[in-house]
Amino acid sequence: MTQKEANPHAPAATPEHVAKLLAEASEVTSVDQGGQVEVQLGHFCNNRCVFCGSGQLTERGYAVPVPDAAVMRAIDAAASRGIRRMTFLGGEPTIQESFLPSLQHARALGVDDITIFTNGARTWDVRFLDAVLGDGPVHWRISIQGGDEASHDAIVGKKGAFRRIVRGLALLHERGQDVTVNMCLTSGALEALPRLAAVVVDNGVRQLCVDMVRPVSAGDRTEDYLQGIIPRFSDVAPALRALLAEIDARAPGFDVNLTHVPYCVMPDEAHRLHHGGEPTITFTADLAERQGAMDKYAFQASDRSMMPQCAECIFEPRCTGVPHVYRSWHGDAEFVPVRAEDLPRLDPQQNAFVDGLRARVSTLQGAEVVADARQRRVELRAPGGTSWLLPAASPLPAGLWEIASAEGWRLAIEPGRCTPRGLLHGRALARQLDSAARDVAVDLRRAARLRAWLERAAARMRPAEPERSAEPPAPAVPTPIGSGWQHGALRLTLALGIARQTVLVVPTPEGERPLAFEVLAELGVDEATRAALSGYLGAQLRESR
Repeated sequence: MTQKEANPHAPAATPEHVAKLLAEASEVTSVDQGGQVEVQLGHFCNNRCVFCGSGQLTERGYAVPVPDAAVMRAIDAAASRGIRRMTFLGGEPTIQESFLPSLQHARALGVDDITIFTNGARTWDVRFLDAVLGDGPVHWRISIQGGDEASHDAIVGKKGAFRRIVRGLALLHERGQDVTVNMCLTSGALEALPRLAAVVVDNGVRQLCVDMVRPVSAGDRTEDYLQGIIPRFSDVAPALRALLAEIDARAPGFDVNLTHVPYCVMPDEAHRLHHGGEPTITFTADLAERQGAMDKYAFQASDRSMMPQCAECIFEPRCTGVPHVYRSWHGDAEFVPVRAEDLPRLDPQQNAFVDGLRARVSTLQGAEVVADARQRRVELRAPGGTSWLLPAASPLPAGLWEIASAEGWRLAIEPGRCTPRGLLHGRALARQLDSAARDVAVDLRRAARLRAWLERAAARMRPAEPERSAEPPAPAVPTPIGSGWQHGALRLTLALGIARQTVLVVPTPEGERPLAFEVLAELGVDEATRAALSGYLGAQLRESR
């Protein structure tokens, strides 16, 4: 039976689900995701989150600290397979005595890409951070369960927890650490949710993931309890919209991932919605060396199913439905299928662009179709060059030139990389999609000249190895510290002292000015520094022409 045919009346947590949590309470669990491994240090935890089984298991005495030897075996097994990416999680991994020795052991075996999934229990402690970071950087995944102190502390059952997290975020930001934040959205978090925007943006967080509570992961709970902590999606949507509005006002383009929200509830945010994950098998070994295996995401999806009306929805291919128990509580009237013809009204910004075009691009002949719903684009790989289908409502990404358009979409190429054959083929694909598609004139010779010019400039400004000399350093001069291509644009990061400025040098399809410039980031750049960096860049471009 598939997850979409699952029994809609299955209980929230079966005895098997509860038994699984009990079995893992004091085990080391290794999750192999192909190129990386997650190492779960049991369920021992300092918090008592209302939605999580780990705190409940700890409170009942089932979850206890895991000895070093069990963790080391899991790390050894991963390293022996050539794994170089590893995530430590719990429970709360950082309060285990085995945590720091395990971290050091992983690094000694060559694991150099490490993520720590933590509730911030120790990130406020400078000595702990120094111990973790002494041998190199790590990625941090911080759990925050409320937008302010009152809501967070109530949900995790720990007074002062929010203040410690905020203090830890500030310390991590000062140290230039890569930080992402995760939340499981409960009813108690809705009111304060918009205030989370300031916490993540002001502390340099890279990404925020807001997940819905999974009944099978909440522990041994009654349905009445679960109904009290799991909000209705009709209440979730306005709270999430308020959060997104705050984030977009503070940091346009900030990476937000909303997990397991039904697409029909928020179709205008489809590019930020996500269900499921990569195929992942969990291998467990308890202290008696008994072995077991479980498909991680199949287990998580086992309490969810689709509804009959979902077959009519454009989001059906990438949606996993809603929890069975939710439908028994509230029915399914909230979930109205979205059709392609509904999108202009429901999604004027075309955030569901890929979903609206899926049926049409599936019939294209003569191109490999690669859809990216999150980036809102469809890549068409064909002889002579690649072209991109993009929403008409959005500006073209820097470095792409438009070659055809129709109602709702435009087709673009990367200048200097598309041949005349590729141009003709791309326009033919456009007419397959819409016989009324209009051609947009482009000058491929101009594109080739500009590409060659930028390649010469990139060669001149290629970052050089630092010189080692006993002589006093020369006065600071602009220095290229990074370069690459973003479609047809040359991406450069220039430094002057501690200042950094990242610029896209963009070939323009027409007009007297052959290049345009977009500044992507400015850190510590005053007017004098900006002038020096701009002067350096201008001189390099002139000399490369």
